[in-house]
Amino acid sequence: MKKFFSSLLLLAGASLCALEITLPAKPLPSEKNAAQELRSYLERTVDGELKIGGRAINRILLGDTPETRAAGIDGRALKTDAYVIRSSGDDLFIAGGGQSGTLYGVYAFLENQIGIRWWTPAEEFVPGKRRLELPALDIRFEFPVIQRDIYRDHAVLPDGGKWAARNRLNRNGDLGISTIYGGSSCNFGGPYFVHTFDLYLPKSLAEEHPEYFAVFQGKRQPGKLGQLCLSNEGMRREFLARLKKRILADESAAKAKGNPVPRIYDVSPNDVGFSCECAECRALNSREESDAGTLIAFVNGMAREIGKLRPDILISTTAYANTVKPPRTLRPESNVLIRFCYTPKCMAIPLDTASNREYLDNVRKWKGLSPELYVWIYGITYQVHGYPLPNEQFMANDVRQFYENGIRYFFFEHEDSHIADMYALKVWMEAKLAENPEADGRALLKIFMDGYYGPEAGEWILKARRLIAESAREKCRAMGIMAGINAFNYLTFEVVEACHGFFDRAAECAAGDPVKSRRVAEARLSLDRFTLAAVQRLYKEFRESGGDSAEFPFDRKKIAARIRKIYPAYLRKLNPAVFRQHSDAMNKELDGLAMLPLGSRLPARFAGLPPEDVWDFTADKMQLHNKNLKVVKDPAAESGMAVRFLTSPERKENPFNAGMYLYREKKIPVKRGIGPKENAGSVGRYQWYKLFTVKVPKDFSYIYLLSRWEIQMPLVDLSKTMPGAEYDVYLSLKYQGPLYGGKGENAVFAERVVMVRKHSITLR
Repeated sequence: MKKFFSSLLLLAGASLCALEITLPAKPLPSEKNAAQELRSYLERTVDGELKIGGRAINRILLGDTPETRAAGIDGRALKTDAYVIRSSGDDLFIAGGGQSGTLYGVYAFLENQIGIRWWTPAEEFVPGKRRLELPALDIRFEFPVIQRDIYRDHAVLPDGGKWAARNRLNRNGDLGISTIYGGSSCNFGGPYFVHTFDLYLPKSLAEEHPEYFAVFQGKRQPGKLGQLCLSNEGMRREFLARLKKRILADESAAKAKGNPVPRIYDVSPNDVGFSCECAECRALNSREESDAGTLIAFVNGMAREIGKLRPDILISTTAYANTVKPPRTLRPESNVLIRFCYTPKCMAIPLDTASNREYLDNVRKWKGLSPELYVWIYGITYQVHGYPLPNEQFMANDVRQFYENGIRYFFFEHEDSHIADMYALKVWMEAKLAENPEADGRALLKIFMDGYYGPEAGEWILKARRLIAESAREKCRAMGIMAGINAFNYLTFEVVEACHGFFDRAAECAAGDPVKSRRVAEARLSLDRFTLAAVQRLYKEFRESGGDSAEFPFDRKKIAARIRKIYPAYLRKLNPAVFRQHSDAMNKELDGLAMLPLGSRLPARFAGLPPEDVWDFTADKMQLHNKNLKVVKDPAAESGMAVRFLTSPERKENPFNAGMYLYREKKIPVKRGIGPKENAGSVGRYQWYKLFTVKVPKDFSYIYLLSRWEIQMPLVDLSKTMPGAEYDVYLSLKYQGPLYGGKGENAVFAERVVMVRKHSITLR
């Protein structure tokens, strides 16, 4: 037995009290770290003796020591990650299973008994020094969730997995958990944790073995944008050989580093929504009434063979896109982990509402088929980023729904740390719910609001968030992960105005505390950004309700100034390495939004049409994928602005190209080039062109402009609300410069794209 550190001194009046922290003779790196963390935080929080059960604690024993076993705690018998915290006389025992259990026990003691909170990687709450008397402790905790994982992005300051371990996550997305924080007790092996078909059998094999790859639209489709032919026996043999080789290599590497060996290996399709259309694959999927038929048959084959090699390893695959529906008769093997992706119809409202019934029904169907279920929960939207999404109000409800339906593996995908809505709150709640999926969501919200913002400011912020959630339940019926700004219809003028009022009150309450004042301003970022982006709709609603234009309450200059003031400080705290990239992007966003005219109306050409039949993509709503593209003011444009692309003899963009792309099908159903003769009338002035007619698909698609598709307008909102409807698509375009026989610098300007439903009245 080793006495790791025996000089922890705690001031007790005029005397000093030594508290001994004891470790096993050969402590794990995570146990050494546990002792250091415990010592550091107790020095900062305990004044004098630490009393538990009426007795002054003289010794804290960590891990599997002889004294711990004598007290009836056998660390070797504890499940991985589980821990025991027990007081006995003047001793406190904390011991856990696996490489992380003791460390988790220490962190749980510091959080639940001492009162420390690790809100974010950069911000914590440590109570001041005080005399501390705790009741007798006898806690035995086994995690109800086997894998607890939050995927954050690389904008987060790397910390070796410290924040994850402190909050008892046993996986940390792609960021990893270092050995001193216990590693990942439930990690994926290589090559990656999802979409692995191409990583095992890459495109380079296609020349020698084209039969390995899926037939789609009459052709073999290798690579990341293709799939595998899951019925091909040669492909199956090669895949299995590579999978076995990977498992053995990963085990050797993990043991060499002192980390837990991977427990899960992913065998899942590439991120494209189709399956092989060869006769054999099509026949099996037809019999099973789902594309999951060939997938489960293939994965079962891998799982049976790997089970002979390593019975404790799970083979994971995805119920996602075209494989969400379970197969009719096939059942996953007992060592297959079904990963169910979070795709409800509306992610702004709870799972157990009418709009999301179909999704929850599919979860229950898979529960009846598979003993091992995993949920992949999206915490954000991916087309427009960081607008108010009140999912923290029902997060606990949804997690409980998943848990009650047999899910024991939780993965939260929550990128955009630099801009996501209420990021600190939501990620902290995700960690707490991964630890205890039956936790009281209201209690968690109160803990965070009181501790992070202060009780008074936190209550005002909570009022705003509750109002948003109530409006979403009333108005929102369709919001997927690729939602556009129109899906945020629950953020009405009345709701946004009230929320700004609540945040004003919160700011007043926090004004005397610089830290909490900053946090309140950060919490307001999503509301501020949405207000600027949706100002035209908000202004329209205000005027239609009888408001005087002079009394419109949203001062756009003031809101933008508030963002410019708080955002740089937020980025520096998050990760100084990403400051320039995201700071420049925010300034560009704010500059573009400042150009929006307050009163927006349809172009004269479309003025007589019913508003519900017209979708108007002005320059601010176009997604730009080239640094040479810029939203600029242009008095000649009806909207007052346009997207400008500086052209050259190498890229004249003449003809001007446009088309529609179907993401999952990898098809271009319509496209058009506006040639030099046709666009001659648009040199020096804007001219309208009818591009084509489109039928709105149910899956993700977008209209693109330019030869390299660098201007895009996703049709997600239309797909959710008007699938199958036909629209005529129009473009307002202008050429400028000597390349085209005009004046000024060479450029092409796309002012707006307008889509008009086919049944609408005749245009002017």
